[in-house]
Amino acid sequence: MKFDKFKNQNKDELSLIEVAYEILNNNNKEVMNFSDIVNEMQDYLGKSDDDIKRALPQFYTDLNNDGSFLSLGENVWGLRKWYPYDSVDEEVNHPEDNGTENTHKAAQKVNAFLS
Repeated sequence: MKFDKFKNQNKDELSLIEVAYEILNNNNKEVMNFSDIVNEMQDYLGKSDDDIKRALPQFYTDLNNDGSFLSLGENVWGLRKWYPYDSVDEEVNHPEDNGTENTHKAAQKVNAFLS
């Protein structure tokens, strides 16, 4: 796999978010499972399993915080630019929402002196 955007750059200097964006961007507007994104990043960057395992928590945090990515539920990701703003909530899968459950938890009092 090659990305024209990174043609003259050292792969060691690329962030995982940059590579993930290009992987999704070159995937013909097809959403991808998180593990598939990680596997393609690892193949492209030539990183070891240990390197990827160490970077994974920060990468997942960055993926959630970066406004370019959209979680569509069940660990499936796409690019936000693929979806008009009004259609985002319709596209997100909510398998746990069957319409009958109350998703709000009741407030509980906490006693700081009890252990």
